[in-house]
Amino acid sequence: MKPPFRLPPSAVCVALAAFVIQHSAFGIAAATEPPSAAAQEGVRLWEGGPLWADRNVGAEKPSDNGWYFCWGGTRAYVYDPEVRHWAAVDGSEPRTGFDDTHAKAFGKALENLRREGFTTEANALAPEHDAARAHWGGAWRMPTRQELDDLCYNKCDWTWTTNGVKGFVVRGRGDYAAAAIFLPATGVGIEEKWWYRERSGYLWASEPYAEGPNADCSWRLHFDRRGTGTDFCWDRHFGVPVRPVQDDAD
Repeated sequence: MKPPFRLPPSAVCVALAAFVIQHSAFGIAAATEPPSAAAQEGVRLWEGGPLWADRNVGAEKPSDNGWYFCWGGTRAYVYDPEVRHWAAVDGSEPRTGFDDTHAKAFGKALENLRREGFTTEANALAPEHDAARAHWGGAWRMPTRQELDDLCYNKCDWTWTTNGVKGFVVRGRGDYAAAAIFLPATGVGIEEKWWYRERSGYLWASEPYAEGPNADCSWRLHFDRRGTGTDFCWDRHFGVPVRPVQDDAD
């Protein structure tokens, strides 16, 4: 059995302080710094896989939730507990919520997404609509559904932790057993509410749902202490964090 993921007391104090700063409409500018050197290098969790960032977009450290995005949108939001609404990081919307007016890609079928430039011919978000690329630049991008499938089902071991920050330590196997990332239980933004925080975590995939009655939705990763999954899509106007990946430059 792997040892549990533990944060030292000092790190817990820092995490709590950062939570107050990050989730206030008056402190959100503090997270506009470029990602750390560790984040820029990325973590490889399996052979031939992408390099995973060590934190979500907008997070100052791996245990932070980071910013929340509609699928296909690059405007970032954080929750302001003082007014019990979401606020845009750029200050343009101090009191708002995640609804279909915020998601320009909401309700669009695949052919419309491609025609309007939201997605490429490969059925992935175009760089200008990819929140990872927009905020981190370089070769960073949002993960594909297959990459989230591999992370979730095929290539890694997941260990739930409640020490300091609730979430999962995701560790590679075999030759990659020393490599790991932390995924905090971020919750999700739906309208003005912040649902399931510290209970469940979510990450957007770069791909829209391809067919059937949910063709106006997009794929996402879901996890909580009961398990993980990528077998469901969500409305694109929900507020979900983004974990960047990039392909190996070698």
